Amino acid sequence: MAKEVFIECFVMVIALVGFVSSDSEKQLDVVISYETEHDPSTFFFTKLLNRQLFDRLNKCGVIRWRFMPCTTSSMANGVLVCRGGDCQCAADKIHACAATLYKDNQEELGKFVMCYFASKNAKNCANSNGMCYDTIETCVKEKKGDKYCNDFFDIVINDWQTIFVPGIKFGSKYDKDVNYKATGDFKGVLCEKLKSNNLQCDVCSCS
Repeated sequence: MAKEVFIECFVMVIALVGFVSSDSEKQLDVVISYETEHDPSTFFFTKLLNRQLFDRLNKCGVIRWRFMPCTTSSMANGVLVCRGGDCQCAADKIHACAATLYKDNQEELGKFVMCYFASKNAKNCANSNGMCYDTIETCVKEKKGDKYCNDFFDIVINDWQTIFVPGIKFGSKYDKDVNYKATGDFKGVLCEKLKSNNLQCDVCSCS
């Protein structure tokens, strides 16, 4: 009898530990698609999601980020075509290589993106945020950036079924109305999404 009670209690403890663990590891997916030479993207990454807010959000550990450049840049007859012309294509290739090479460290990538929009110095932003610009530059010279750009473009077109820049997706489903609202009040929309998913961050307790 005592042995059976012990086993039942042990199972309950394991189940409780599993519940707490899974709850504490829960995160909200936030995907942001942008263009490098684009005023609304610059505004977003310097005013709405700047480095200060990004660092504070990361301390909470409740957000799983993904940053994707090249929202409107795609291949045509083997050539990368960008809405902002050659200057945008050059920057897009750098960002596409960075986003692909460092896809497993979105925190570093996010810092690079925000630094870039604040300074337009890709080399300094890469090297000062745990990335190697020489590796990124090699990727660009080998024309891998062209393909990577097109890959990101395909994700937006195929999965989101629309182009909105900057594009912002919360969770697993893209919502254009939510995207539009977030380009004016990113923090407010993000906090709403965190609350609806039972996730907490002290950033949301401040006005």
